[in-house]
Amino acid sequence: MDNTQLLDFVKKQDPGIAKILGGIITGEIVSNVRCMSSKCKGRLIGQIYKDGTIREVADKEGKVYLRASRKRLDGFYGFECWCGANSKIAKQEEGILFHTGNTPSKADVERIYEGIQKHPSKYANVNGSINVDGFLMEGVK
Repeated sequence: MDNTQLLDFVKKQDPGIAKILGGIITGEIVSNVRCMSSKCKGRLIGQIYKDGTIREVADKEGKVYLRASRKRLDGFYGFECWCGANSKIAKQEEGILFHTGNTPSKADVERIYEGIQKHPSKYANVNGSINVDGFLMEGVK
């Protein structure tokens, strides 16, 4: 069975899974995002596409757990799960960026940049997967 036949078969069974599978086959999806909290225990909550887009993934009951995401100023993605886990703010951004929606000032950005230069974020890449503050981004091959 080739990829086209497999996609046709899966579309008949579950169109949502077919879309995800198609994205993996075509290389559009580059990473799965899993919440590693004690509540979620590695639950798949989203996917990162090669253009940087992040989309939530529903479970079998149609429930979505990815609440929010952003590209942090330290260069890593941050996520918020409905279970309460939250990595949207990098350590260097804490106390400077707030959840108010206000645009940071030039001085704020300079302070964050200095913090990143002095103490860069370091996360180990283990077999194509990176755990950033409780969220595992696992590379899709």
